[in-house]
Parts: sequence; structure tokens; C-alpha cells
Amino acid sequence: MQPLHKVTPEELPVLLEWAAQHLPGAQKIYGTVKEELNGRWQGPTYYTLGWPEILAVGEGPVDASRSQCADFFNDTRHTCVYSPNPEHVEKLLRRPEFLDWTRPIMFHATDPDSVNVVEKISSSTGGQFSQRMSFNLFAAYPGEIAPRPVPDGFELRQLDPDQDAEFVTSTWAYRRNYTVPYVREVLSNFPSVGIFNRQGECVALEIMSEFGTAVLLFTREDHRGRGLASCVVSQLAQRFFQENKPILATVSPQNKAAMDMHQKLGFKVIGKLCWFVHAITSDKVFIAL
Repeated sequence: MQPLHKVTPEELPVLLEWAAQHLPGAQKIYGTVKEELNGRWQGPTYYTLGWPEILAVGEGPVDASRSQCADFFNDTRHTCVYSPNPEHVEKLLRRPEFLDWTRPIMFHATDPDSVNVVEKISSSTGGQFSQRMSFNLFAAYPGEIAPRPVPDGFELRQLDPDQDAEFVTSTWAYRRNYTVPYVREVLSNFPSVGIFNRQGECVALEIMSEFGTAVLLFTREDHRGRGLASCVVSQLAQRFFQENKPILATVSPQNKAAMDMHQKLGFKVIGKLCWFVHAITSDKVFIAL
């Protein structure tokens, strides 16, 4: 049996190099490890099947001593798993010291092949209320998107973690326990864009996640149709283009307006990421991005 190895902080560069070889499927692992090494995100733990020859990797519980939002990830166990070989994913997932399938589990930003394995195990272990959602992973590169101007009467600025976290959370359809501390931590460490009217109200926004993709695009209903979403997305993209980096975004295929807008701006689909909830009872059924 392959050993289950807990990755030490000193070993993170090895895991990052391995994940970089398996993009876009390993985007969640790659992005989070990268930000941890950059000092912008702390607390995740990682387990691998095999070391230093990595067969599969999965996220462990978040270390509360190093994270301000550990409860968001640990109240319901969050994880992401990846391997280029689905058989190795299954071996990792069936290790009882890695996951307890008698409790709810949230798999986030996981590649479709791995989620197929997750879905099979969930069904075999009593997952009666499990749910799956798939998102397109978009990418745009420097020079591909021009910044859309901010309409007259509006102001564009970075969202403030103290002043705006509760409002940002209120726009998230899948908010749950401990979402505000999570959003506050994300806003404290990663780029975001908000458009504000003359009354100082936020009417459109988008934020970056800890794993390197733009998420939570929102426009207030009474301000839709004015091009604010295109402005927000294009302006956030410029933050990355100025550093000669691409911008990634996750968009639901069911959201036709968002899909069309990203494609018109110049984004292209480079892959898919899935969210899956393993739930035994109906009281913990949710999907969240």
C-alpha cells in the first residue's frame, strides 16, 4: 500500500511543481499552494498518495492556528483531490485516515474525472442527498481584453475587507456559516473590483479566490444592462495584465449571460472544474463556489 504522506511546508515547492504539470485539472491545488508560498494564504494542509513520487493529492483540514477563516472550510469538511489517474484518486479517497464518508464533505474546484470517482464513492457510502455542479474555466491573456470605461456617475475601487465583506457575502447565493470571515480574508489578500454609485452603494463587483480564479461576479438587478459587469471583469483583468499574467474565471454554463459576456470580452474555455457535496442527510445539502 502506498504511504499517505502529509506535505510539510518545506515540501510545498515540490507539490507546486507537480501540480503545475497537471493544469488545468490541478488548478485548485496549484493556485492555493502558490498563494501559500507567496505568503498571501495560510492554513491549508495537503496529503499525497506516495512521496516524493506523487500519485494523487488531496487537501486536508485547514489549520486553525494559521488561518483566520478555518471554520469556513472545516465546519463542513472541504477538500479537493487530483490525480492524472482516476484509480489513484479512488485509492486516496478510500483511505479512512484521509476522509470520513459518514459526514458531509464538500469537494471544490475539482476536475471532472476525479469528481466522477467521488460521485461513485459517495453513492456507495450512503450519499442520499449529494449534488454536483460543473463550471467552465475561462482564461484571458494580456492584450486580449481592453479595459471597459467606468460609466459616468460611478466610481471603481478595490473592495474593502472591513467595510464591504458583509455586503459581498449577501450577494452570494450559496453563503453559509462562517462565510463573512472567509470573504474578509479573501478581500484582504487578493484583487477585487467594485463599482459604486454616487450614494456610495456597491452596484457591481467581482473578487478573486484563493486558488487563482475570478468568482462571485454580481450586478445589482436594477443596474443590469448598463455594461457594469463587462466593466468589472475587464478592469479586474487589467490588474493581472499589468504583471503580464493571465486571468482565470469560473463561470456556470447555465448562466448564459455570463458565458456570452466572457466570450465577447475575449475569454476562452480551457477546462472544467466541479463542485460536489457528499451528504447523508438533507440538512447539509448545499453547493458553493
